[in-house]
Amino acid sequence: MKHLWDQHRFAVSAFVIAIVCLGYFAFQTVSSAIYWMDPAHQDQDLAAWMTPRYVAQSYKLPPNVLGPALFLVKGKNPASGVAWNNR
Repeated sequence: MKHLWDQHRFAVSAFVIAIVCLGYFAFQTVSSAIYWMDPAHQDQDLAAWMTPRYVAQSYKLPPNVLGPALFLVKGKNPASGVAWNNR
């Protein structure tokens, strides 16, 4: 090991940094998987912080269901403002 450190300091340092990063991201992945596997964190009630995209992807809602629920007009860019029904 001493020979490697003496001859290839940069490579050994890069390898150690890569292993530390791998460990960090592996821990993050496993902890996120454990968190989301808990049934208490799945199928939560709608909350004010949830964006339309989050709701659509979490609840697997097609655009033809989510659009009318948000009062969106077909063909109009939602970024330009929400078209409210004033009937």
